Amino acid sequence: MAIRLDIICDGLSAYGKTYKGSGYDALKNEEFFDVRLYCIGMQLNPDFVYLCDDPAVPMLAVNAGYAFICVFPEGAEPSQCAVCSYCGSVTMTSLLNILQDAFYRYRNWERSMDRSIAADEGIQKLIDLSQPFLKNHVVVVDPALKLMGSSKLECDDPITVELINHGYHTEANIRKFSLNKRFDAWAHEKGFIINDTKKICKYTTVVWSFKTRNSFSLIAIMMCNVVEADDTILYCFKKMLDRILYYAKRDYPDDKPSGNQASQFVRDLVSGNVPNESVAKEYCHALSIPCTGRFCVFYIKTDGTDAPVNRVLADISQAVAPAKAVLMDNVITVLCFNCTKSACAHACGSELCPMKRRSVSLRIEDVLNRYSLRCGRSSSFENIFNARIAFQQAEAAYSVSDAPGKSPVPLPSRRKRAHIFQFDQYCLDYMIMQTLGSNKEILLATRACKKIMQMIDDDSHAGTDNAQFLYSYLALERRGSLVAESLHMHRNNVKYRIDRIEERYDLNTDDPVERLELTAGYSIVHAWLVHNEQ
Repeated sequence: MAIRLDIICDGLSAYGKTYKGSGYDALKNEEFFDVRLYCIGMQLNPDFVYLCDDPAVPMLAVNAGYAFICVFPEGAEPSQCAVCSYCGSVTMTSLLNILQDAFYRYRNWERSMDRSIAADEGIQKLIDLSQPFLKNHVVVVDPALKLMGSSKLECDDPITVELINHGYHTEANIRKFSLNKRFDAWAHEKGFIINDTKKICKYTTVVWSFKTRNSFSLIAIMMCNVVEADDTILYCFKKMLDRILYYAKRDYPDDKPSGNQASQFVRDLVSGNVPNESVAKEYCHALSIPCTGRFCVFYIKTDGTDAPVNRVLADISQAVAPAKAVLMDNVITVLCFNCTKSACAHACGSELCPMKRRSVSLRIEDVLNRYSLRCGRSSSFENIFNARIAFQQAEAAYSVSDAPGKSPVPLPSRRKRAHIFQFDQYCLDYMIMQTLGSNKEILLATRACKKIMQMIDDDSHAGTDNAQFLYSYLALERRGSLVAESLHMHRNNVKYRIDRIEERYDLNTDDPVERLELTAGYSIVHAWLVHNEQ
């Protein structure tokens, strides 16, 4: 195994004083495979480090890139031509033995790790073999933050103890990681991520995340609970990580999506890669998935900053089974076919679920709530081949939920779930947002929109809420008792206020056509006000 020159020189400092020469900076990051005593006339090898006791020897190859370490007694003048000079009581023969032992230990460690990989002994074995070199406690977790391996060394860090006891990071730990923005760093930063804030772990941590196309695959964390992470410790940690990379690439390849054949079929369906209904039926028959029934699609987007994508996917998959949840880029797509009866309501009643569990919507809602995520949901459909259209509906519903800003005239919420946006309820909003763009002058110039905009302007100056009151009156179908209860006012005041608004703005809410125009106008104005805040 090769050892970097700076690691070799730092190791010598434990036995005496070391001094860096003029060629040190050029070679400090170079790796060498063994150590030799220099003899006059010998042929030099650039892969070896040479020990000598004559300060004139390094001058012979000062520009040739050879690494000489001069050994002197205490108090002697160091050599400027050698990459490193040692001054101390240890003899050159003893130093040679020390360095040869170090090279042997590193070489034997490397060979043991390589043999372990060849025998497919797993990540835990690599950690066990590396413990004498790393000294600190190390854990490795998968994309769902499930424990893959940990040091046998005792560690009193509460987060680490909890991880080992449970076998995975708990939701409480995930919230801590999310609040401290750890996931974003793990997904995007390169190299070692050193955190010494000690906000979560009681020790300084050194993290290395193995990247995939979607986020990260494996994550290795070293707690500096025994020694600080100096250059030597980081060097050894990287040597172990180079071997763990084998498992990261094998089990989480970029070019092969995770999942079984059924998951790939769902990906092909929603991507439009299934050519026709006949092919879809063949796949359904082979995979024991119904080709007709009561289907819907959920669209959940996450970039991994709130929680690892694969952890969310694992929780969603468990929650919706036997429905299929698959990952495409950073989008989790659920194809639900759990309802087996024709009377399929979007409330997903448990009596319709073949698993006799809580409704799919409620189960997904629970997961989304834990990770502060939202999702779009399609209309229901009967033929699985229409999953592509349903996916587009769910994506469109999500885009409406993702609209930034708040309108000065907030429309009453129409969604039944706090985190799930149903396309049937938001299709009008989606159409308006899609057509608003360059058409805003045309749409806002309608009589209804101009009346609403005038009310909003008047309200902002007078401190009134006529625009909001009129919308509530229309949305609640002009039912005075419901309006009064919703706005916490007496029923008699509802009639009085609406008469005043109609008189002032020349409106007639008894006319069904005018009510439709005003209702549509509110959606247009709301979309425009939100659009202006982007």
